[in-house]
Amino acid sequence: MSGLSISPNETIGFTLKRTESATKSILTLTNNSQDEFYAFKVKTTQPRRYLVRPNQGLIKHGDSEEVTIILVDKEKQILLNEFEQIGPGALESSKDKFLIQSKAVEEEFYESTKLHGSGKAVSSE
Repeated sequence: MSGLSISPNETIGFTLKRTESATKSILTLTNNSQDEFYAFKVKTTQPRRYLVRPNQGLIKHGDSEEVTIILVDKEKQILLNEFEQIGPGALESSKDKFLIQSKAVEEEFYESTKLHGSGKAVSSE
């Protein structure tokens, strides 16, 4: 098996409780390749609702990177208010999406980015 795998690979969830401050979910990106390096970027349909850390980076062969997705507290309160006023159907309309883009990169790019930066991939688009 080669390439980048994502776990969980379909749905992430958040527990909405007024008593909990940070609501977060973890994605694990794993480079299953024997010799390739991958750059990745995480995008969302609701960038104001979520903090994604790191939202981009590099993963060498055989390594993994954990990406933390945090539901912003203000947005959580808005979702909870909608749920209380409208009912469970309110959350059905908030099916936010995340896109994980990845691309194999040359070892030289990986090494120079790690050497000169914080390990964040530089977009060429």
